[in-house]
Amino acid sequence: MSLAKDIDYQLDLGLVIDVPVIGNFTIPLSQKGEVKLPTLSNMFA
Repeated sequence: MSLAKDIDYQLDLGLVIDVPVIGNFTIPLSQKGEVKLPTLSNMFA
């Protein structure tokens, strides 16, 4: 029996660059992933 937990995450950011002629230009950045949390048996093995 495994008690491992997985946490899904999504990070959404916008990088804003101020261009003199055009104005603000936003570049969207996104990252999805999964983080595995350690179990007690893994920490003390």
